[in-house]
Amino acid sequence: MKQHFVILCLAIFSYAAWAATPTSELSLSFGAPAGDALPEVDSNGPTAIDAQGQLWFIQAVGGTMRSTPWRIHKGTTMDNLVHQYDYVPDKHWARPHFDDTWWAEGLWIDPADGTWYVVMHTEYNYNRYLKKTGTGYSMDRIGTVSLATSTDQGKSWTCHGELINSSNPVDPNYWEGKNYWDEARGDPALFVDQDYFYVYYNARWVNRDDPNVCYAGVRVARCRIADKMAPGKWTKWYQGKWDQPGLGGYDSDVFNENYSDTATVFWSKSRKCFVAIVMSDQKYNRATGGWEYDGSISTCTDLGKQDWTKPIRVCDKARKGYYTWVIDPKTRSRYVMESDTFRWYGTENRCRALIVTLTNAPAHPITRPPLYPPESVDDHNPGWDRSFRLPTVPKSQPQPAEKAGTEDGWEYDIMTPLAEKAIAQALQGP
Repeated sequence: MKQHFVILCLAIFSYAAWAATPTSELSLSFGAPAGDALPEVDSNGPTAIDAQGQLWFIQAVGGTMRSTPWRIHKGTTMDNLVHQYDYVPDKHWARPHFDDTWWAEGLWIDPADGTWYVVMHTEYNYNRYLKKTGTGYSMDRIGTVSLATSTDQGKSWTCHGELINSSNPVDPNYWEGKNYWDEARGDPALFVDQDYFYVYYNARWVNRDDPNVCYAGVRVARCRIADKMAPGKWTKWYQGKWDQPGLGGYDSDVFNENYSDTATVFWSKSRKCFVAIVMSDQKYNRATGGWEYDGSISTCTDLGKQDWTKPIRVCDKARKGYYTWVIDPKTRSRYVMESDTFRWYGTENRCRALIVTLTNAPAHPITRPPLYPPESVDDHNPGWDRSFRLPTVPKSQPQPAEKAGTEDGWEYDIMTPLAEKAIAQALQGP
C-alpha cells in the first residue's frame, strides 16, 4: 500500500521537482487509434488512482436532460475497466430548481483518507430563456460548477452545492428585452498540482432567438488543496488577478480563439512546461445537424500567472470530440506526461483514444483572433462588454496600450500592466 501511495504522489506532483523553462510554441502529431474506451461518455472523463493503485473512471452517461446516471468503473488501465455499480444523482439529491441535473467531470481521491471529490457540471432552469420557450433545446438553461463527495468509492454521494457560477442573475425575467443571456459556467476540467486545484471551465453567451448562435471562452478558478474544494474557497482569475470569488465574482477569458469551449491542462515533463489542449471553433452544421470542433495547443510557465502562449491550431474540424483529456500510458496520470507521446481521449458521446506526440510548432502556425457577440453583453470584460474601458493612463506615467484592432466595427485596447493595477485597485474600492 505504501508503494502505491508513493507512485500516486509522484504521478501527481512530480513536476514540482522541475522549474518551468521559457516556453516555445508546440504542436501535436496524431498517430494510431488506441481503441474505444466506453460508449456514451458525456463528460471530461473523470479518472483517478486510489491508494491501492486501482484506476477509477466515472462515466456520466449520455447528455440526457433531467437525469444523467453515473457508472462507476475500476481497472488497472483504461483498457481493462470493469463496471462496478451505478449512481443516479437525481434519485438521491434535493433539486433546488426542480430540474437540476449533474454530470461528473473531474475526480480527485484524497490520499489521506480516501474520500472522493468530484467537480460537476450542473444544469437547471430548462426551457426558460429562449424567446420561443418550450423548444426542449438542451442549451436553453443555466450551467454552474458544483461539488460532490463520496466516502465509499462512489456507491453513495453527498452534494455540497455550487463552487463557480456567473456574476449575472439566473432569473429568466432579467433577460427579457435582451438578445443574449449568460448561459453557463460549466464543462469544468480539473487540474491538480502540489498547492491548488484548478478548474478550467467555459463561459457562454447564447442568442435568445437561435441557440445555435453562441459565443464562449475558457476561464479558470482555483482552490487550495488544504481547503478540499469547499464552496466559498474558490477564487476566479479576472483581469490578471486571483481576486474574485468563485460564487458571484467576475472572471476573464484565458482562452478565446474564435470560440473556445473546453480545455485540458497537464504538465509536460519532457518540455518542462504546462500544456493546454483547447477545443475551439465550435460550429453547428445545419446540413448534418451536428457540431464541428477543432483543437489548439498552448503552453504556460506559471499557473499563478496564467501566462499562456497564443494557441496554435493542431486539428482542423477533425471532430476529435467536445470533451478531451490525456493520460500517460505508463503512469496513468491525468496531470503529468512523462514523455512527448501519450494518449488523447476525446468524446462526443462515444469515447475514443488516439496516440499523440508533442512536436515543435511549424514555421507558420495557424492562430485565430477572439470572437465576441455582435452586440455588447454584460460580461465586465473588454470585447464582450462594449462599455468596458480601460482607465486613462496619466501623462506623467506614459504606457500606451497596444491597439488590438477592430472587432465587429469597434476598437478596444489590450491590457497594460499599469491598467491591470488600476483596475485591481478600483475593484478593491476605497
